[in-house]
Amino acid sequence: MSDVMPPPLAPLAERTFFSEGNTLVTNARLVSNGQTYAIAGVTSVKAVVEPAKSTGVGWAILGALVLLIALLNGWGVGIILGALSLVLGILVARSQKPTHHLVLHSSSGEVRAISSQDGAVVSRILAAVNNAIISRS
Repeated sequence: MSDVMPPPLAPLAERTFFSEGNTLVTNARLVSNGQTYAIAGVTSVKAVVEPAKSTGVGWAILGALVLLIALLNGWGVGIILGALSLVLGILVARSQKPTHHLVLHSSSGEVRAISSQDGAVVSRILAAVNNAIISRS
């Protein structure tokens, strides 16, 4: 019997599943905004949507109430302030978008690795991380 050791296995080449902007997903890692997550430690991944804040709706309702009271009582300044609050509230409400998060689960818990108002980007990253998890087996 010889004492010859078999050659070590060559490491698997790193395969890229997603590369866009400052986000990279390979079979070994997820890198986003300077933070690196090891794909080997990820047990599952999901996308979560956080609804938009309703601050603008509140301002619009307040503006509508002030406008209504001012109109009923003939208050010129109140009409202007109520109309202004109503219009600003509507504009703010229309500009607010939901936030999409990519949540990574590992044995040590979960982390929101990526947050974006662009749900399509988060969906593409989710698919890439799922493919990276599958490829490691």
